[in-house]
Amino acid sequence: MIDLNFRNDNPTAVAIQTIWTPATITVKLWGTKRYTVEFVNGGRYGSTGAPTTVKSPGDSCRTSKGQSGFSTSDTQIVGDLAGKEIRRTPRTVVYNSVPAIRCEVKPAPPSAPPPA
Repeated sequence: MIDLNFRNDNPTAVAIQTIWTPATITVKLWGTKRYTVEFVNGGRYGSTGAPTTVKSPGDSCRTSKGQSGFSTSDTQIVGDLAGKEIRRTPRTVVYNSVPAIRCEVKPAPPSAPPPA
């Protein structure tokens, strides 16, 4: 079970609306607007290539292309309704690369030459 706990720091009320179907649930919080919130994306940087992993063929081996990794940053800017900035919060997220998988028979190690 997931619990949600929050505190209303607004001087006005908050309405909670829930909408559900057999497959989904949506919860909406409604209140009086006090802030403006903007996100500025810093773009991707620090790209890392996807390494390759070789596995023996079989039922458990599934070929995949892999995915490069990268870092990204964004900044959340919170302001009051008059346009004055209240806080600026930067955040960096690193997405690790996912290895490419090749399914192939590994060559047998070389055998020793027969004794003379």
